[in-house]
Amino acid sequence: MIRVLVCYGTPEDPEAFQRHYFDVHVPLVWQMPGLREYTVSSGDVVSTADSGPYLIASLAWDSADDLAADMGSPEGAAVTADVENFATGGWWLWQYEEQPTDADRSDG
Repeated sequence: MIRVLVCYGTPEDPEAFQRHYFDVHVPLVWQMPGLREYTVSSGDVVSTADSGPYLIASLAWDSADDLAADMGSPEGAAVTADVENFATGGWWLWQYEEQPTDADRSDG
């Protein structure tokens, strides 16, 4: 699975950010057909950095090819273009491949 984490800095107008993010951006993101999972942080984000992120989004695709196809699609272009409409506090992105660990924690 390919995971993308997007961290948004504190916006100039948090209320406008929330409105736009949840009313406009989230529905745009869900239009990408290969997207399998999309979650966002809730409440305060705890960070060891001087200034923690305002909101963290975690998105997942089955493969790098699925992610590339979505990002190259009209839906992906709309998502990318929309970020400038609300991310006034900046944003950072990480992309990585996930793999399960071998540890079985069920037997203590």
